[in-house]
Amino acid sequence: MFRIAGVSFDNRQEAVLQLTAGQELILLKEHNNPYDKYAVAIYTLNSVQLGYVPREINHHYQGGVYMATVEYVGQAPGTHLFGVRVGVMHGGAPVPLADLPPMQY
Repeated sequence: MFRIAGVSFDNRQEAVLQLTAGQELILLKEHNNPYDKYAVAIYTLNSVQLGYVPREINHHYQGGVYMATVEYVGQAPGTHLFGVRVGVMHGGAPVPLADLPPMQY
């Protein structure tokens, strides 16, 4: 389980406030990220980017596509910002593409 990084950028707070516990998310490696060669973006099934797997652990999610679920959405103490805690599904193993839920574009 980890907190999504970067939820305060690019109007992502609007999307964060729409999340519900148990909602499925997709983790996808960003091969062309200029800031972090191991960057893994986190998306809703509606293709809305929420942020990233934290840099400290993103090297664990390099081998394919991963699924996660929203565990908790809450407001950071003393701020107006909300954060998201997620849990990676399937024991942290990549998901075969045939088993992925359909994303909506």
